Amino acid sequence: MEHASITGKSPHKRKSIWSYGTRLFAVGSLAILLALVIAPGAALADTITNVNGTINFGKYFIQNNEWGNQYNGWGSGYQSISHDSSQNSTGAWSASFNWSNVLSDDAWHIKAWPSIVDGWQWGTWSNNTDLPVKLWDNKDITTSWHFSPNGGSSYRADVAYDLWIHNLDVDSYWPTDEVMIWPWYTDEDTGARSGTYVGTLYANGANWDLYKSWNASSQSPYGGWTFWKFIRQDKTTQLDNLNIKDFMMYLQWSLPNASDRISNALSLTSIQAGSEIWYGNGTFSTDYYSVNIS
Repeated sequence: MEHASITGKSPHKRKSIWSYGTRLFAVGSLAILLALVIAPGAALADTITNVNGTINFGKYFIQNNEWGNQYNGWGSGYQSISHDSSQNSTGAWSASFNWSNVLSDDAWHIKAWPSIVDGWQWGTWSNNTDLPVKLWDNKDITTSWHFSPNGGSSYRADVAYDLWIHNLDVDSYWPTDEVMIWPWYTDEDTGARSGTYVGTLYANGANWDLYKSWNASSQSPYGGWTFWKFIRQDKTTQLDNLNIKDFMMYLQWSLPNASDRISNALSLTSIQAGSEIWYGNGTFSTDYYSVNIS
């Protein structure tokens, strides 16, 4: 899927405080109040409501991506993202949303992709990223992710890693491949097993069925890019020490049809993780998230 990103952040507003007592009392009172406001451990959650607004922390940013509604007019609703700076080390963040269908076919279209990004995002990059990495370097890319999807009684969504691959010797903007890793989804009508079945990878204690298709784009000079999708057979909301290298190696060396295999001269440029939302009213929360490349 094609996403766009516009950096934005809502500033916190604070009122000035005055006391009508003596100057000493005023200064002392102000100091006490400020101490309460910025006491150690206290932090204000940053919430973004503007479309494609982002919140940066560490090597990541989270994005209030509403691409389906914004660019295609699918459905109706709103969405926001939040992050508390005291949770920088845990990678915790959340999204609140209310997406409904308007036209008869809206139920079959993704409205939004609230997500966390390390690396490339359609021409922009996260701060302090450790990407890109060449596939031939065979680096371990370990990630843990604990999440809670809750979209109410009428809810269609998936939760996935979205990985982007480029041939940086040719084009640093348009990708050659997109790889999605789905640990969870509401139902098969999310298109979980759309495309051509390729094979099954055993990784991180589970079987992942791989499907291949083509993501056409009239804007791309190459007509689009190859789309790979790994679907976990047993859904889960908690991944620990998943090694993305296992999936990259499978695509390079183990596909049954050798002509399908991707070149190890390509580069992994982006690791995103979030929820594709078709419709629902609720929250998507990440309690813990990390990506480490070594």
